[in-house]
Amino acid sequence: METYLGIDGGGSKTRALLVDANGRPLHYSESGPSNLNVYSKASVQASLRAVIDECLQVVNTQPFATCLGLAGAGNPETGRKLEAIVDPLGLGKFRIVSDAEIALEGAFSGGPGILLIAGTGSVCLAKSANGSTHQCGGWGWLADDAGSAAWIGQRALEAAVQQNDGRLEGQRLKDEVFAHLEIKDSKDISNRLYQPLLERSQLAELAKLVLQLAENGDDDAQLIQISALKELEKLVRATARVAGIHATVALAGGLLSHNQSFRRALEGRLSDFTIQEPEFNQLEGAVAQARKIRK
Repeated sequence: METYLGIDGGGSKTRALLVDANGRPLHYSESGPSNLNVYSKASVQASLRAVIDECLQVVNTQPFATCLGLAGAGNPETGRKLEAIVDPLGLGKFRIVSDAEIALEGAFSGGPGILLIAGTGSVCLAKSANGSTHQCGGWGWLADDAGSAAWIGQRALEAAVQQNDGRLEGQRLKDEVFAHLEIKDSKDISNRLYQPLLERSQLAELAKLVLQLAENGDDDAQLIQISALKELEKLVRATARVAGIHATVALAGGLLSHNQSFRRALEGRLSDFTIQEPEFNQLEGAVAQARKIRK
């Protein structure tokens, strides 16, 4: 049986979908994160091996072709490291692209448009009618990820410790953040945040708390929410300007999928654009890319 495998690997989890020659799904599998900019080579390889092995067990043979859309793969050096990680995994013919590329492929079925992804991280991409692409944002947690769930969580953590110190008025946000992180008092802060280091996925979890507090009228949470909305709007407008297109915008990512009031607020800021759901998700975009790999 001729099969194709699509893999979507990011900062929170790794997903794989195996399909037959006609694109019919055969098996779905999921494992831990596979962002090489955040996790070790061994950890990334383990996550990839888990989903690949599970899919290969279904048909007991290599897929004809595999496309892996992996966080960080847009950087050539990271891409080469990922190839060395993937090569021993028994895939045969494979191609590694960025997770953003498979998302753009899926969002408009390979056609033109602007895609904003806001999940654990954030990035905006555009594809013009002539096939050229442009990326804005997506430069990783150290310098960017503006408006993302992890970014919101970071802002919440900053506000919480400042409220704890008395540098910032208010207490509700601090109480909620500390309770979520099981911080009982000031003596617990350093150990909880740095031993071991708090992961980006744990920061991203704080976004749910912040947006809920914002809906309930907490001033500090509302300020963080407004800042995040401004950053995401800037991503879209900068992408449209630099790419020279004013196209349909698709919104994707967990932050925009799981909180409808936040999404509606962003749509209001982008009211001069046509907003749509992605036609297909990132994983389906990876499968589509795999099926384009020629014999």
